[in-house]
Amino acid sequence: MSGVSERDLARTTEALVSRYRSVAPAPTPILASQVHVAAYAAYRMPATHAALARVLGDLADRGLRPRSLLDLGGGTGAAAWAAAGAFESLESVTVLDQVDDALALGRELEREAPSEVL
Repeated sequence: MSGVSERDLARTTEALVSRYRSVAPAPTPILASQVHVAAYAAYRMPATHAALARVLGDLADRGLRPRSLLDLGGGTGAAAWAAAGAFESLESVTVLDQVDDALALGRELEREAPSEVL
């Protein structure tokens, strides 16, 4: 997220909040730039990860043992991180997204905190 000013981050976060609250479908990807991706990572990704970690943890407690995960539209990888934390059985994870900047940030985060399956 380096290189993004606090002002741009705040303004873009407000725009993302509006887009996420809108009932109208997004005609273009919500994360349309590196600033959008940084704003998402700061604002929405932690909550997305926390919600998924809880649900996936409950599924693991009930005996679900997936060996692979395909996350379509996975962006920065919040769901993949949650799944990797919940399921020791995971052998492979694939995250696909149309927003290259989101995937790039996900790869950068993975380098900072390596996971055996990500």
